[in-house]
Amino acid sequence: MPGLQKITSVRFFNKDLEMIGEVRNYTSLIFIRRWETFGEFELHTKIQRPDLFQQGNYIMLDNDPYRSGIILEHNDDTDGYGVNSLEDITIKGFSLLYKLFGRWTIPPPANNGYYIWNSKPVEDIMYDLVRDSAVNPTNNKRKIPHLVLGENKHRGEKLTYQSRLKRVSDELNALSLQSGLGISVKLDAENKLLVFEVLDGIDRSYAEDNPNSYVFSKKNRRVTKRKYSYTAKGMANMAYVAGQGDGEEREIETINDDLTGDDRWETYIDARDVEKESEESESNTTLADRGRVKLAEMSAAESYEFEANPIDYRELWDLGDICTFYDPENGGYMLFEIVTEIREVYEGDAVTVQPTFGHTSASISQSISAANSSGTTERAGLSAKFKVIFTEYAEIQTLVANKADIKDLTAITATVETLRAKTAEIQVLVADKASIGDLNAATARITELETDTADIRKAIIDVAHIGDLTAITADITNLKAGIADIDTAMIGKADIDLANIKNGCITTAMIGTGVIGTTQIADGSITDAKIVGLTANKITAGRLDAAQIEVVNLNAANITVGTINGVQIAPGAITGDKLAQQVNDQITGAASAAQQAQTTADGKNKIYYQNTQPGLTGNKKGDTWFDTANGYKAYVWDGTKWSASPFGSGALSDAVNSSITTAGSNASTALANAAAAKTAADQAAKDAQTAQSNANAAKTASDQAAKDLEAAEKNLAAVTGRVDATEEEIAAAQAAVTTAQNKANAAAQAAASAQTKADSAYTFADQAKKAAATAQTSADGKNTVFYQTAQPPTTGRKTGDTWFDTDDGNRIYRWDGSKWTAAPFGTNAIANAAITNALIANLDAGKITTGNLAAARIGAESITAEKLAAGSVIAGKLAANAVTASTIATGAINADKLAANSVIAGKIAANAVTAGTIAAGSVNADKLAAGAVTADKLAVGAVTADKIVANAITTAKIAAKAVTANEIAAGTITAAQIAANAITATQLAAGAVTAAKIAAGQITADKIAAGAITVDKFYGTAITSKNYVANSAGMKINLANGTIDTKNFKVDSAGNVAMTGTLTMQGAQSMTVKNASASLVGTVAFKAVSGQTWSPGALNVLGKDLLHLAAGDASTTKAFVEGYVGGYNLFEMGREGSNYGVWMGTSAAARIGVSNAQSPQVYAEGCTKIVNFTVASGFSKPSGELNNIVYNSMGKFCLLSFSLTGNVAAGTHTKILTVPAGYRPPGLIFSAGVGGVYGWFQIKLQADGGLYVWHPSGMTSFRGTILYYL
Repeated sequence: MPGLQKITSVRFFNKDLEMIGEVRNYTSLIFIRRWETFGEFELHTKIQRPDLFQQGNYIMLDNDPYRSGIILEHNDDTDGYGVNSLEDITIKGFSLLYKLFGRWTIPPPANNGYYIWNSKPVEDIMYDLVRDSAVNPTNNKRKIPHLVLGENKHRGEKLTYQSRLKRVSDELNALSLQSGLGISVKLDAENKLLVFEVLDGIDRSYAEDNPNSYVFSKKNRRVTKRKYSYTAKGMANMAYVAGQGDGEEREIETINDDLTGDDRWETYIDARDVEKESEESESNTTLADRGRVKLAEMSAAESYEFEANPIDYRELWDLGDICTFYDPENGGYMLFEIVTEIREVYEGDAVTVQPTFGHTSASISQSISAANSSGTTERAGLSAKFKVIFTEYAEIQTLVANKADIKDLTAITATVETLRAKTAEIQVLVADKASIGDLNAATARITELETDTADIRKAIIDVAHIGDLTAITADITNLKAGIADIDTAMIGKADIDLANIKNGCITTAMIGTGVIGTTQIADGSITDAKIVGLTANKITAGRLDAAQIEVVNLNAANITVGTINGVQIAPGAITGDKLAQQVNDQITGAASAAQQAQTTADGKNKIYYQNTQPGLTGNKKGDTWFDTANGYKAYVWDGTKWSASPFGSGALSDAVNSSITTAGSNASTALANAAAAKTAADQAAKDAQTAQSNANAAKTASDQAAKDLEAAEKNLAAVTGRVDATEEEIAAAQAAVTTAQNKANAAAQAAASAQTKADSAYTFADQAKKAAATAQTSADGKNTVFYQTAQPPTTGRKTGDTWFDTDDGNRIYRWDGSKWTAAPFGTNAIANAAITNALIANLDAGKITTGNLAAARIGAESITAEKLAAGSVIAGKLAANAVTASTIATGAINADKLAANSVIAGKIAANAVTAGTIAAGSVNADKLAAGAVTADKLAVGAVTADKIVANAITTAKIAAKAVTANEIAAGTITAAQIAANAITATQLAAGAVTAAKIAAGQITADKIAAGAITVDKFYGTAITSKNYVANSAGMKINLANGTIDTKNFKVDSAGNVAMTGTLTMQGAQSMTVKNASASLVGTVAFKAVSGQTWSPGALNVLGKDLLHLAAGDASTTKAFVEGYVGGYNLFEMGREGSNYGVWMGTSAAARIGVSNAQSPQVYAEGCTKIVNFTVASGFSKPSGELNNIVYNSMGKFCLLSFSLTGNVAAGTHTKILTVPAGYRPPGLIFSAGVGGVYGWFQIKLQADGGLYVWHPSGMTSFRGTILYYL
């Protein structure tokens, strides 16, 4: 069968590549194959084989040399101790390529310690790296046992490459990324070899001429789930590759320097480990190739991770192949990429394949390398830790030193407590203190800076606290500071741009008097909101626009000169009665002509808005032309010519509207018909869409029903495949399949019916659409007239369409082809003397250009305060009693405005006099009326002792409970002051009554409360009843030694209890037993147990730590403990003489026991059962042969024995019998049987109970046995 199959065997090999065992039963297995680096695996099993799972052993899946690995982790959590434990054993590791993770490119003695390849194919470089580092190294101790090289086919691009102190697996990974070649180490078990190979995939990308094409897509069901990823984080496509040298002499190569703008993402590659080429070379090929390899690692990562149909895996596609992924859900996106990773998952009988196209992120090799390496770039191979180092020249990536005296330091990062350097070129400097003669730094973060000269190109400082800055010249291009606290700043020159000043940071206090002149104020920056007041004398030039002045209540009679033209008339303001009779007649004639035109063939008139006379042919009576160049003067076609038809005094309200309405009536009707047809077409389209939606819903329901049917069928297969499935479960699953089938059939019929209705609805909609198009064609070419408040829509308009805005006095607008343009009537459209005073609703004063307004023309109260000039209102202008309280501003009248004695009590409002208005000492007693001072008039704390007259406070003045103990002087209350019975218990303090306070004989029985006398109140040593006689009658309790003596119950001083009679404990009582240390040993109690046949309870004997039940003692030779119910012993434990044993059961034929009289001593009866199996058609059981299943419930295992005859075809798995449900294995089992003269044959027992046999040449008789657990 093609595709991925379940792994039946995981083989284990020791370090000598000898097979030491295999595991067939596992709960799950994950194996990840990778093209460009090593893969990994994870195995979960319940089997305890620590000898197989040792670190360093190898595994192989189903004898596949490419699916092999090395064990690196073994976890045994079968006790379930771990978090989220699976209670199993986990084995983890990597594929065999991981062995090269532990090898480095150690400097060779030649080539100045470099491995160098000049223009070599990538595959050659890969094989050389492995050969020199692990297969045939100069140091034999570095050789990896059993590792050999595969065949070198010299593939890949030719590179000039160098390597020194690099991890071999990382170098192989980088070369694989750059070339597309794969790398692997396979396990050759037959020859006991580990073979390193370079692999090349197959181009299966989609193309018409590619017979090997393979496309992954959900559309062709080769993909079930997918995840698309793209990331450009850390991406670079242009590189500066820096080789050896210093400063200006350092060798720099650029890669992809032709990229520009947003397409250019730069990176820096430190390649100082690459040896210099000859001086004659114009460029360093090795540096360029190093850059290309590194850029391949930094490219944008684009990938698809998905779950694929495993049927074609390793047959039509495999790891390393270039395939195509088509994603219809991502806009039909197609990705042509290498299959870089395949995740194989085996769980039970389920097998899934999860490939990855492209690259998701850093490879596992790079991730592990980053976690295990702190950097290897070096110059001369020096690597050590020194307390003191003296060197003329040191290139160090990271330097951590207590003290470093260095003449020339070049470092990426240097953390130094004290740095003294003549010249320091440092990218990032973090220092507590740095004394530097000359500092050139791109970025410097310094706690304390002492410098003679600081040349800083850019300083970005959040907070800078500078005690004293003295600078002769400070040229700062860009200073940005959140807070700058500067005590003294002596600056000769400071050029600060406006953009450098934060909004709101310059306050009024910072601006000197008189420093803001006209030149400091930008033109137009003083707005209306900035002006508090403006007097007329400030306006010395220019003109006041009347549009800015609001004048109210202006009577038209005040307009004596000037001309009001059509612009001043609001649309719709002139009605028909305002026009002269002649104009009315003309409009009536126009209306008559329009009415007459309606009866013509098509009854449709045209309205022209243009500045030239329309043509003289093709017109109909009633066609109207508004001359836009002559104030919209109206003309009507009278049949032979265009006749002027200006509006008269009564035209606009009635006749004109009627004329225009009539002229556009038929056009409106045509448009209405078109709109109705369009509405019908739209409704038909909606109905069609609804029908299609219903069809889609029906199709969805049908699809869901099909899925439900598929799920029900899968459930039936799962139920019938279970060994413990009951007949009821199988019947229910079958019924669910039948129900799902019926629903699926009904849903399919409904979907077909709904689709038929949708098709019919679409046909009807198409017909309605054509009818609407016909109606619209009929309506085209005819103008539309709108009477409405809102602007008509701008779509579907024709030039000349007219809109009367009904909420703006019927103002007229005309569609000019792109927008609605106001089209008011001009002067020539209105007859002379047609506008009378009554027609004018209001007039903008800005239109009054000459003449004067008489006082009689100004309405009452129309002149407000803001219209009056300052100081223009004087006393002589005010009428008597004109100033009232409401016209006086608050606070305007103060004391110096009042005449002497002018303010009397009657003039003061209630509560008007407050403390703030009364002078100190001005209010004395004669100023207050009787009862005038109430409590609410006094301020808090205002009444002090000196304010109170002697003896003024009487008892009646003191509130209840107002006097507390704190207010009473010591010793002032004597017995004479205490009333009889006034002191009760509540008045006595705790412990206040002592024995000395109680008179003799005052405490009698009635004075003692019940229960008040406790043991500690007794002074004597015993309590004795009056009738007490030792051992005869009464009771005596000795309080001194704790003894109790009665006739039938006694307790001695040691705590021993003796009693005669019956001890009864009723209900939830218990007897507790403790040891000499008073620790609980056990209890005897009645325990209620609900829900049992022997409810309501039973005797419960509990030993806290240990319960010891004994029958007899060390000298007893016969003792038994029995559980006897209903005439039968449910259990028995005992000994008689030398025989002893224990057993339990329900009958003599069903029990488990241990007896020293039997061999073996442990026995079980009634735990086995004989079960028959069903023989497949064409096979039979020979008489006298054993054919059955023996089931043992003690271990839940079955022993299946068969001896059958029948024809088994050659090389074919043939089913010969079926194991009944309840006795089937949990998974697939293989075994071997004997076919007589045919020799050995294979037996396969499946989880569904089917038993198959296989023989390469066929057989007719066979027998076998399988032992398996349920």
